[in-house]
Amino acid sequence: MTTDERMERIEAQLARVRRFNRCLVAGVVVSLTLWGLTQTLGPETAWAQSGTKAIRAKSFVLEDENGKARVTLEVLKDMPGLWLYDENHQNRAGLAVFKGLPYLWLYDEDNKLRFTLTADKNRPALSLHDENGRPRFGLALGKAGPGVTLTDESGNARAILTVSKDGPESVLFGEKGKVVWKAP
Repeated sequence: MTTDERMERIEAQLARVRRFNRCLVAGVVVSLTLWGLTQTLGPETAWAQSGTKAIRAKSFVLEDENGKARVTLEVLKDMPGLWLYDENHQNRAGLAVFKGLPYLWLYDEDNKLRFTLTADKNRPALSLHDENGRPRFGLALGKAGPGVTLTDESGNARAILTVSKDGPESVLFGEKGKVVWKAP
């Protein structure tokens, strides 16, 4: 497989992840809107008749039929977020703004971080995490172009592939971070 074919494949995967992220955000917004409408337009509209213009709370919690929290909307240490939990109250997904950047986190059944997606206007990035929650694969789109980073279990970069207007560049690193191969 040529470098161009690989880059096309990576760009296609990034496009699919972007579509998934947009659909997830849209689904959350639609769900919250529908829930809000059913609560507002339902039989319990006394608060609306009282002239209240806003509802203020530290958090909103949606519970299942057994009273277990399944969704929370809250601000944790200046980080507004929406958190989704499974039936065992394990965090499975989070959508938040952290240090001014939007983030999407996905967790496995053991509450280990497995996927992160973030973006600002200059650098959207995706990372896949191993069973210990450490990032092992990174895909980013910077000002110069797209890049892929593969890391070892200690978090050290072992392979980097970037594409800029000057062309592709590949770098392989040894155990101690020393460059062992570079092209061009």
